[in-house]
Amino acid sequence: MPSRVIREGLLDSQRYWSVTLEARQLFWHLMLLADDFGCVTLAPVFVRRRCFDDAPPVTKIDTLLQHLFDADLIRIYEVNGARYGFIPRFQQRLRIMKSRYPIPPPNITENDDEANKRFNEIRAKHQKMPDKRQTDARQMTAETNRNESKRREEKGIREEKPPRDWWKTESGIILKMAEMNVNPLPGETYEAIKERLFDLINQAKANA
Repeated sequence: MPSRVIREGLLDSQRYWSVTLEARQLFWHLMLLADDFGCVTLAPVFVRRRCFDDAPPVTKIDTLLQHLFDADLIRIYEVNGARYGFIPRFQQRLRIMKSRYPIPPPNITENDDEANKRFNEIRAKHQKMPDKRQTDARQMTAETNRNESKRREEKGIREEKPPRDWWKTESGIILKMAEMNVNPLPGETYEAIKERLFDLINQAKANA
């Protein structure tokens, strides 16, 4: 992950000073964790693990995120049940910019012309030339999986299962996606898919 530039102008922002010190600290950490476009996963497990040395309860984290949301320091959106944040006015200028998380809907980037321009470029790129890795991952969707299972059953081939350390390789992540019937999202990297899978696994454990 490239270094992030936190500009001096932040200290002149009324939005920034309108929230508590705890909320400001969370904001700094989210800025460091965001991808090149200012998007970051808000999966509870991820935020607790990466943003705090002594993580508070999820309810406390939700309160801090709400403070950032109310001050328009972060805008929250959901994609397929997973929660993400977009940091408006992110303004990181890199020669090569990579997206790790699903891009937000247009209403989330309202009044942020620079972000709208960049996200529109991503949308156009994916419409014209889909990412090969996404194409590979889509081949493991439910329908393909059923066909593959049928073929294996007919030939007496044992169903391939993801390894215990599935998160260490792209092939393992693809197998885990197939097992959990999870499809890739536009612009989503394998690292982001892995975080989303972990979040779904932990949610299932919490609801068990």
